Amino acid sequence: MLAYAPTDYGGWVRTLARTRVALPIAVAAAVACSLPAVASATSYSPDTTQDLVADDGHCSLREAVIAASSNSASGASAGECAAGGTGPGDSITLGATTYELTLDGAGDTGGDLDLSGGVDIAGAGASATTILQKANDRVIELASGSSSISGLAVAGGDGVDGAAVGLNVNGNPGANGGGIATAAGSTLALTDAIVRNNHAGDGGSAGSADVSPTAGPSGGAGGKGGGVYSAGKMTLTRTRVIANSSGTGSAGVNKFGAFGSFPSSGSGGAGGHGGDGGGVWSGSADTSDLAVVDSTISGNAAGAGGSGGQGVGGNASGGAFGPASGGAGSGGFGADGGEGGGINAGAGTVSSTTISGNTGGAGGQGGAAQGGNGSSGTAAGLPGAGGGSAAGAAGGSGGTGGLSVSGAFQLGNATVSANTAGGGGNGAAATGGNGGAAGPPGSAPNNMPSGGAGGNATSGQGGAAGHGGVTTQGTVTITNATITA
Repeated sequence: MLAYAPTDYGGWVRTLARTRVALPIAVAAAVACSLPAVASATSYSPDTTQDLVADDGHCSLREAVIAASSNSASGASAGECAAGGTGPGDSITLGATTYELTLDGAGDTGGDLDLSGGVDIAGAGASATTILQKANDRVIELASGSSSISGLAVAGGDGVDGAAVGLNVNGNPGANGGGIATAAGSTLALTDAIVRNNHAGDGGSAGSADVSPTAGPSGGAGGKGGGVYSAGKMTLTRTRVIANSSGTGSAGVNKFGAFGSFPSSGSGGAGGHGGDGGGVWSGSADTSDLAVVDSTISGNAAGAGGSGGQGVGGNASGGAFGPASGGAGSGGFGADGGEGGGINAGAGTVSSTTISGNTGGAGGQGGAAQGGNGSSGTAAGLPGAGGGSAAGAAGGSGGTGGLSVSGAFQLGNATVSANTAGGGGNGAAATGGNGGAAGPPGSAPNNMPSGGAGGNATSGQGGAAGHGGVTTQGTVTITNATITA
């Protein structure tokens, strides 16, 4: 309201009196609801190293991860993990000890630690704090949000192998990410950490083959990213990724052609591709998606390619339609070994980093081939039928040992040395089918039938060896880097 007050120079001025006005309850509530909510974060310090999910008055590492990711308390008892905050930034502080993950099973309560929504985990130093997987799974999976892992070691992860399949079905791929796996849209920062002795899942076995004319099923591909698999954004700073391996591709299935008056061919299944990125795999599309700074990538191995299956043509038997040629046999191709024993990436930046002592995946051996035997002459004067042809398959190519990239990449102040190329797989032998025996002489003079010709045979070629140091299908900008192998 307005009021008047005297001044020191004999006049009057208008002043605004401060009057407290009570707002109606509905208006006050509306004002309160319009204010933005303040996001909170929760800090955890697990009080047990055991891998527990129980309302027992303790807060385990797994329970802290579940509580932070789900914003729900781990139990009603005092001492349980509190509910996570409403925003990102929940943090878990670990002591100087080893936290073993022993619970099996799918979902949050077993297997790997499932992070979502942004959770930061910090240890007392990579040589002092270890998260060690003892069950059959990777160690950590980041489903969404921005998370950081620092001052600890991630070890012992074993990605799940490809699941079993039925008749005439190709093998399933192994799980990606032996130590850590991140989903598209997530962001991970690894700082002052060690990722060691993890293995991505091996390719699953293909289903057995029947005598249908289709080729034998192919083996499953090995999982990618033995140490770390990143489908989102990732930064590695002062981190060592050592002694990890991606998954091995499984073998193709042997295929045997049907025998009889109309024998069928037999084509072996192809082997499964070896897993790429023994140490690190990144699906990065932009150089900002992957940054490896002041780190060491050493002693990792990409997965070997699976061998091709054997192909055996069916043997022919004589019948009402006369002699029949044996079925053709062809081996399945050996699969290529995994690329990037150290790092396999789309795009990114590596600076002040050493990539050494890593190995590319070996190519799989080609499948051998055997042609089916031709049938004998079925009547007097009829020649024997020819044996089936055979083609042994080529072996797979070996993978790159150090760094393999497919997009725009920057390599600066880095050393790439002493990496080993994956060897090429051996080509397979082939044996043509035997020709059928001649029938008895005919009644006409000089009617002496001949035996069938043996089938042609062509052996497969061996696969090419990989490269030791760096290969690219894109553009690599190199500044002050040493590359020897």
